[in-house]
Amino acid sequence: MMTEDMDLVREYARHNSEEAFATIVSRHINLVYSVALRHVQDVHLAEEVTQAAFIILARKAESLGPQTILPGWLCRATHYISARALTMQQRRQIREQEAYMQSVLNERESATWTQIAPLLDTALAQLGEKDHDAIVLRFFQNKNLNEIGVALGASEDAAKKRVGRALEKMRKFFAKHGVVSSTATIAGAVSANSIQAAPAALAKSVTVVAVAKGAATGGSTLTLIKGALKLMAWTKVKITAVAVVGLLLAAGTTTVIVKHVYPSEPEYQGKTLTYWLASLGRNQMQFLNLRPESNQAAAEAFQDMGAKAVPFLYGELHSTDMARRKHAADAARAIGPVAKKLMPDLLASAISTANSGHDPYAEVWSLAAMGPESIGLLTNMFTNQNKWARQRTADAFYMTDYDAEPAVPALLQALDDADPSVRSQAAQALGHVHKQLAVVLPALLKSLKDPEADVRLGTASALGLLGPDAESAFPALLEVWRNDPDRSVGPFAADSLKKIDPEAAAKAGVK
Repeated sequence: MMTEDMDLVREYARHNSEEAFATIVSRHINLVYSVALRHVQDVHLAEEVTQAAFIILARKAESLGPQTILPGWLCRATHYISARALTMQQRRQIREQEAYMQSVLNERESATWTQIAPLLDTALAQLGEKDHDAIVLRFFQNKNLNEIGVALGASEDAAKKRVGRALEKMRKFFAKHGVVSSTATIAGAVSANSIQAAPAALAKSVTVVAVAKGAATGGSTLTLIKGALKLMAWTKVKITAVAVVGLLLAAGTTTVIVKHVYPSEPEYQGKTLTYWLASLGRNQMQFLNLRPESNQAAAEAFQDMGAKAVPFLYGELHSTDMARRKHAADAARAIGPVAKKLMPDLLASAISTANSGHDPYAEVWSLAAMGPESIGLLTNMFTNQNKWARQRTADAFYMTDYDAEPAVPALLQALDDADPSVRSQAAQALGHVHKQLAVVLPALLKSLKDPEADVRLGTASALGLLGPDAESAFPALLEVWRNDPDRSVGPFAADSLKKIDPEAAAKAGVK
């Protein structure tokens, strides 16, 4: 006698029975895949959607009511996931094209910067005073040509010519030292990389010491000051000697910086972190799982690299190349909580990506995968102007496998977000977190009347996640099922009604 679907679901939910879940999958995978394929018209994406549907089933198995018709539930879930997948695919294609075009430029400039950084200040020292000042104003201070002309007491056209001549002198200097590049590439590399943010506390300490004119400084600092003053006094007559000293100092300093900021990429069994990240597969890294499952070899690789990968990933997360930062975020997510030290850097990268108008999904999901300690940092993203930053943050809280109750206040605020996709995801996240129902239920009942169908759908799903705890919402949800003008919301309202009170739903004729 064949075991009923919901008996298998209960067996899996109660005992984590792999055999029971395997039976469910074998019984319904053709159905789910067929629905997905009709929607997305792409075999690879249909496989992702199919996997996502069963992942969701596994996560929600415990909350499914005994009257659930599993094939119908799977069809509805697959329909919803497919719609989301198509939207994500379109957005990802746009992002990938943008990222590719930007990465081509960034890689060129980044490679140039790595070569010219040790030589830059020596090259500047070779310039005349006005040429030097023109370069500093243009590429260090981002002044326009008119502002440079005013500062130098010249016209805008004269300032343009001076900057051009100075860049050409620098190009020739770099070429003599083995760095062959165009003036345009040099200008872009210097402009993008020459200024780095100083530690926040440094400004205060510098101010205190400088105002006292160094009275409280130590012997080594005084020696440094005296030596520098002598160099400054000798500059005009000893410029060549100073340039040689500067070159030697720059070369020595750069060696130290390279060792500490750009450590080598970690390896396992002779293969790099990049290789093992790629072996996880596109679908696990991209879709619906904060902690992607991997094959045994990859799992061992990330476990072995673990903390050893953190210094490398730290450097990558501080790259000016957004594609490299996202790659590092994916790697941190695969490594998991061992990489918790990177949480502030993941947040900084997420903000940088969002502020540039791109989707910070990699950084946000990686931050969430670090565990409940990330919640306080992650909620910062709800204040970002980029709607993708806010939506991905709500997505992340919906996917957590830990207690995310501290996020409830921020999610409640997100229910009033200007973007409907953020409101919808915030509602579902609140249902998943399943805490503070005294304030959450009234807020969800309000969202159930939202003018956007996507928000009503997300809210209906959230109420179903709460199960019998959402009993007070049953009448309002029943009204939505009967009268909602958007037909796509009805099936989700019906499914939630059956989860909240199966008997009352049956009496009301909910199917």
